Amino acid sequence: MAYVATLHKPGKVYDAIVTDFLEPDVPNLILIKLDYIEIYSLPAPTRLLHSFQTHTSLLSGIAHKPASSATSHLFLATPNYSYFSISWDPTTNSIATAESFLDTSERFARASENPKLIVDPQKRCIASHNAQGVLHIFNISRNKEGFRAVSEKALGRIEAPERVRFGEFGTGDIVFLEATESEDAKEGVVVVVGVVDPVSNYWGTKAYRWGFKKTKSNIPPLEEVEEWGIPTGGDIKVEGGADDLVLILPVSGKYGGYVAVGPSMALYKPDPRSNEDVIVKEMSRLDRGIEAWCKLDDERFLVGDMSGGLSILLLDINEKYERVKGLRLIPLGTTAPASKIVDLGKDSLYYIASATADSQIIQLSKTKPHVKVVQTLTNFSPLLDLAIPEMAFAGREQKLESYLPSQSRVVAASGWEHTGTIRSIRSGIGLEVDGEVDLFGARQAWGVKKSKTDDFHDALIVGFVDETRAFGFDMDGSLEELAEYPGLKLNVESLLIGEYDRYRVQVTRKGVSFYSLVEGRDVGEWLVSTYKGGEEILFAAANDAFVILALNGNKAVTLALGANGFELQAEASWEDSPACVTIAPGDAAIAAMGFWGAGKVELLDCRSLSTLSTDTLSESEGSIPRSILLAPMLQTHPMSLLVGMSDGDLYSFVITEEATLAQRNKTVVGLQSMGLYAIPRAPADGPTDKTRKVGAFVASENPALLYANEAGNRLVYSAIQHDEVTFAAYFNSESFQDSVIVGTSEEVRFIHLDKERTMHVESKSTRDEGVPRRIVYSQEHNICAVALTAIKVDSEGRELFASKLVIYDSTFLEKLDEVELHDNELVECIETIVLPTTEGKDAECFVLGTALIDENAARATMGRIVVFEVTEGRKLGRRGAADKLGSCKTICKFDRMKHCFVVGLNKSVSIIHYEPLEKLSETHYKFTKLASYRCHSEPVEVSAIGDYIAVGDCFRGPSLVQFIRNTGDATSNTVDTSEPTKAATPAAESSSSSAKKDTPLKPKPAYQLLEVARTFDHFWTTSCQLLDQDTILAADAVGRVVVFQRNKEAVGDFEGLKLVKSCYYISNDVVNRIKLLPNPSKSSEEPQQSSSSKTFYHPVLPRAHLVTRSGAIVLFSLIPSELQNLLMQLQKGLEPASSKSKAAKSDEGAFKIIGPANINPFTAKRTSQLGAVGDINAYTFSASGGSLTTGEEGANYVRVVDGDLVITQAWEVMSTEEKKKWIEGVLSEMEKVKKAEAEKMEVDEGDEGKLTVEEVGWILERLERLQS
Repeated sequence: MAYVATLHKPGKVYDAIVTDFLEPDVPNLILIKLDYIEIYSLPAPTRLLHSFQTHTSLLSGIAHKPASSATSHLFLATPNYSYFSISWDPTTNSIATAESFLDTSERFARASENPKLIVDPQKRCIASHNAQGVLHIFNISRNKEGFRAVSEKALGRIEAPERVRFGEFGTGDIVFLEATESEDAKEGVVVVVGVVDPVSNYWGTKAYRWGFKKTKSNIPPLEEVEEWGIPTGGDIKVEGGADDLVLILPVSGKYGGYVAVGPSMALYKPDPRSNEDVIVKEMSRLDRGIEAWCKLDDERFLVGDMSGGLSILLLDINEKYERVKGLRLIPLGTTAPASKIVDLGKDSLYYIASATADSQIIQLSKTKPHVKVVQTLTNFSPLLDLAIPEMAFAGREQKLESYLPSQSRVVAASGWEHTGTIRSIRSGIGLEVDGEVDLFGARQAWGVKKSKTDDFHDALIVGFVDETRAFGFDMDGSLEELAEYPGLKLNVESLLIGEYDRYRVQVTRKGVSFYSLVEGRDVGEWLVSTYKGGEEILFAAANDAFVILALNGNKAVTLALGANGFELQAEASWEDSPACVTIAPGDAAIAAMGFWGAGKVELLDCRSLSTLSTDTLSESEGSIPRSILLAPMLQTHPMSLLVGMSDGDLYSFVITEEATLAQRNKTVVGLQSMGLYAIPRAPADGPTDKTRKVGAFVASENPALLYANEAGNRLVYSAIQHDEVTFAAYFNSESFQDSVIVGTSEEVRFIHLDKERTMHVESKSTRDEGVPRRIVYSQEHNICAVALTAIKVDSEGRELFASKLVIYDSTFLEKLDEVELHDNELVECIETIVLPTTEGKDAECFVLGTALIDENAARATMGRIVVFEVTEGRKLGRRGAADKLGSCKTICKFDRMKHCFVVGLNKSVSIIHYEPLEKLSETHYKFTKLASYRCHSEPVEVSAIGDYIAVGDCFRGPSLVQFIRNTGDATSNTVDTSEPTKAATPAAESSSSSAKKDTPLKPKPAYQLLEVARTFDHFWTTSCQLLDQDTILAADAVGRVVVFQRNKEAVGDFEGLKLVKSCYYISNDVVNRIKLLPNPSKSSEEPQQSSSSKTFYHPVLPRAHLVTRSGAIVLFSLIPSELQNLLMQLQKGLEPASSKSKAAKSDEGAFKIIGPANINPFTAKRTSQLGAVGDINAYTFSASGGSLTTGEEGANYVRVVDGDLVITQAWEVMSTEEKKKWIEGVLSEMEKVKKAEAEKMEVDEGDEGKLTVEEVGWILERLERLQS
């Protein structure tokens, strides 16, 4: 079974709408991104207000306002021929589904290439063009003379759809025309269809109309569609350019008609009922491919082309005769290639939605042709390839936390033609640097003030290894060093400086000094020399009531603070030496201490230093507590404890009312020890104060922030977009209010942290160099190699492919070197493989597979395999090329044999051995083909584990091939199937096999590739990867993602050759690439503890990232066998109810969904079938689960848990009581089934494997964190 969850949302905008959705008369920008709806504020610069996920993908949307609603509704179309409208519920601050419709009559019709929703200018109906040759018409309720009156509440309500057909299947665009003043126009609707006919190689337009019959029914039926007469025989035809989109721009006002925009010209057609001539405007090739438009006024249109050009298309008016005499095109500038242009309503601001680049908000100049980019919104689509740097976790076995979006980083290749971009993507807390000062060797920092009544810090104190320095601020806010500061010793090392209630405390190696913030004088000093049990202070912590000191000699003391000064409160000793110490803030009498050797932590009573609770964190000698923090971080518990270990692990606990440690969790932060520092977290809209909860700043090679989620019941881990940090401190001065001080090895910075975690992207544009078609990461060299492809024009005017290999530093995306390839040579694949270098040692090399494009051939049959090594100066060195093997489509590593790799060539897969000759030079190398396998068509991708190779055939789908070494000489029939302990070279195997004396039966090659299993279904493969020696993960061109398994238990040879589908779902998008994750987790080796006493394994095992065409990155995981039934039952236990029902959330197990009420036919991750015909709202999804049948292989065939549904749409929005009811209902159903099976088998049911509500909640919290 599999678990899928979206890590990075799709960025491609399918539709954009401006309407007052949240508040009356307050416009919002609404973006539809596949299955997400995002609502932004206006005016620009805009910010994200709300984001919602639907359980079905969306094609387009349109706004409409019923008479009974103060705000607009959104009417949305889906690819499943379902429609629904949503509205904003201000009482719950959430989206509610108003109406939903399902039309199954056209379920087998061919989908429209340009789906669109259009509304009649007179607001009488909405038309949907989702199927070719068909319009779905949704009437809008209205009062009309001669008809029964419509109630005020029903006015503006959308009615059930009716179908209208027309003969044009190759439709480029479709629009309603503005109504004229004639009575016929008021009673009818005129629509213009843009026609593309690739057979006759022409594009043009046709106009149609229909009217309303006067009947006794409330909503009159539509007439048959009739062609509106046009003098040119019913249509306008233009030869050439049939493959390009045709846009129809309706002209309103006194001129009327429409403008049709084609690939190389634009046509203006006056009113279709008139006999006026068509006006033609030819455009240059630079303006080719106009794809988006927006109306400026009755005479001007803003148009954008596919190359990023933005222009104004205007009607040239003859003022004397008041008629259109021509068309003009005025260039404005360059933006992102526009797929949709939306007027934002004021200040000449427009939103440019792009399918291949970052979307933009632009402003047009009112005085000259000029475009100003006001804001850029990130869009990854289309994602072409992905590399996964291992970053801080290299060399360690991967934990589940390694795959969190906040801790993992990916480098993606995205864009198309002029928008190529390399992006480093990571989620985390953003920051703004307000200032910095060079202070080499700084180890600590504190903010101080001279009086208790002061509101701001007036000095920064910085600690060094042998001194303490003070810095003040001048009138301009600049730092200046102070020779002295009241109450502080600056000539010694400071372990702690803090201000607590009435005292400032300074702790040095030799003692503790106290300064009264109320009286402004020194109060006294406690010296270690006066205490008989110690010589110096190692660590210290303090609050308003106590100072706790860890001394050498395994001892500690507590000083109690009072109005009259301090006194020795308690002392204690331990067998192990203290390693770190902390104390709860305020006047709490709770402290915590970590110890060397045993790797344990103890909770202490400050009044007596007695142990309240203890926990052993690690049995490893090299893992000890090095930093510890007690802080009020959660709403559900008064105190939390964080412990940072020397090996980079971070443990978290909550302190119960009984002063015990509970709810232990572990997070992998990095490979080194860290520092933990309390940072106050400001409320979303409020100022800072002492009562607010705090976050924990993790200072390490991968800095991060731990803070409570919105519910305040768990900690959220978010990476901070900063280089290595050695220390941190909260600082609040007049110049740097509510800021954070972070220190590095060379400087101290003043920063402001964002309140929420966002996605952070570092982009490297390759616009001028080409599209980054393939990308791969080399861990050994910390380099990303990118294959760039561009189109250039030679001296004879011919278009040629120009490709080159470029290497970048994976951290900063800095270009290191590049090598150009041959003209018309297209890079198909690239991989890192360990091969011999010029220095005679093995190292990671880049191996390219290319295809030589021949204009006269239907497909590329020639190509090369090129090997590059990385030299000491991080430059590329060419090590050889094989140009006689044919075009190379794909390459993968083959660890079974040294210096070998697997390549996919023309209709074949081969294992290639790379061997340099004795004289090491560029021209002395040898590529040997060891074994080959013949494919049905071209191999799209290959993947190898051990002796097994997965081959993704373009037409036939995946197959499993086994590599076999025949022992003895080349004619031996003996097959060696043993598992070698390490990779061997072909030469070594040849010499070892010469000693064997098996009698040959028939000639056989030394190496073979034999097909052991394949799929017998049609499967247009886009990518595939081998998960293990029997399991293949594959995706196809229609969005299917399937896990195939070899059926070893099949009876008969034919059944044994079949690859069986074990998991299956229809993705909302086409998966371009599947990238395996490094070092996947193993549940049997990594137990984790929940809040109860029971031990659990990881709830899921992350295995791959799915890279989609719309710019989404999806995490694909396998579910351990012990949790498969539980997670599937949790998914089945959800009872979706239409969110328009007031009782939806009152039913046990129910939760709100966005979209049609029946989730089973529409959720893409369950089935592609539409289900039963009829009223969709009459169907209920039972709490015990519904059929997951796809119509192909029976119920429960899918076996996929949708993390977006279970976690994002259910768990995260449920209240505590709803979560409890949901889990209790699922556990009850599981117990009933188990009991029934036990009675049937006449065995004792037993308690083994039973789970509690708390344990299931812990599992779901782990999954929530994986997606957060």
